[in-house]
Amino acid sequence: MAWLNSPAVELAFSLIFLWTIYRFVTTRKSKNNQGELGLPPGPRPWPVIGNLHLLGRLPHKSLAELANKYGHIMFLRWGSVPTVVASSPAMAKEFFKNHGLIFANKPPSATGRTYSDHELGGGKWFLQMVAEIMHLSGVIVVGDFIPSLAFLDWRGYCRRMQDARKVFDEFFDKLINEHVERRRSKKSDDPDIVDVLLDMAESETAEIQVSRIHMKAIIMDMLSAGVETSATTIEWAMTEMLRNPQVMARAQQEIELEVGRDRIVRESDLVNLDYLRCVVKETLRLHPPAPLLIPHESTQGCNVGGYYIPPKTRLLVNVWAIGRDESVWEDPLEFKPGRFIGSSIDVKGHQFEMLSFGTGRRQCPGIAMGLSVVHLAVAQLIHCFHWSVEGDLDRDEEFGLTVPRKFPIFALPSWRLTTNEPP
Repeated sequence: MAWLNSPAVELAFSLIFLWTIYRFVTTRKSKNNQGELGLPPGPRPWPVIGNLHLLGRLPHKSLAELANKYGHIMFLRWGSVPTVVASSPAMAKEFFKNHGLIFANKPPSATGRTYSDHELGGGKWFLQMVAEIMHLSGVIVVGDFIPSLAFLDWRGYCRRMQDARKVFDEFFDKLINEHVERRRSKKSDDPDIVDVLLDMAESETAEIQVSRIHMKAIIMDMLSAGVETSATTIEWAMTEMLRNPQVMARAQQEIELEVGRDRIVRESDLVNLDYLRCVVKETLRLHPPAPLLIPHESTQGCNVGGYYIPPKTRLLVNVWAIGRDESVWEDPLEFKPGRFIGSSIDVKGHQFEMLSFGTGRRQCPGIAMGLSVVHLAVAQLIHCFHWSVEGDLDRDEEFGLTVPRKFPIFALPSWRLTTNEPP
């Protein structure tokens, strides 16, 4: 029986003991002091890593598959972080409308920390860095869920985020300095958002003192959210219309009847382009820019859908899965803009079947601007040009805070208006 005293056996018994304690603790946590409600159903977590091993290259798809097994409210542990996933309009309403204040917090992230001076330097390649930051803001960083392993930065995400931040520092400083010089020379006749922020920074009566760091953070949010999400939606709209030429033909016909073929589309024309708006809605249903929205976190324990949700639990709403729910949409995998003709469903968070921009206290504040940009850009692209593409276009995705195409569209345009060039 000497083998019982071997180091390997001692290690095995130690691991079994720790696992037993871990399961006891997690089972006890499924009960709460507000009654006998348990945690929502979900896959059994592994020691240390929890359920992180279940997330594939496209987490929104992995979570949708798990929801098919465990239900529209599902509990997971990502490392040491409790996480609840809502995958239906009813559950989204429960969290956002009935418990919106409790889930108004934003959890910290290693790749999403506040912009700070000591991380900044100089750099170039602005547009590429916008895409880089949007990608890194949505990746799974092990250190966020297993803090003891944060120092490893296995895939280099934290280092890449710091490099991306440095790229923007020189750009933002130059932008702010140019505005300061124009204001000194009194040449700023057309104020913009930077001028507004400078007014707040110089005001002695403002309730909130705005520093240069605050200005950089606000400009960063506007650029990253405004540029990348709009570009992603435009690209998916073109992808779906190239895959469905009858949709593009109908949208082009509508624009021609309103605009003619002797000029480009103006923003004032958009109000009369009903089918174009349906095309954008259908694009946002199938390809929401942020498929899991921005993560939320509970400030206290609460009961949702007959289950107990502990405090400090992260909330993910899988709007990608909701947009493909057969109980909500007819032929959910088909691109059919006509489904929105005469429908009261919009994308502004009023109905929980469409939460492309979120809803409630954490809703995207740039909805109106973003939709205007997308509608006008898509209208110009299909009105001014014929498009041809060789072969079939795939729907392969690249996951981040937004989910763009994995590979850019390669399509050939040809001018279709009667004018030789845009007026």
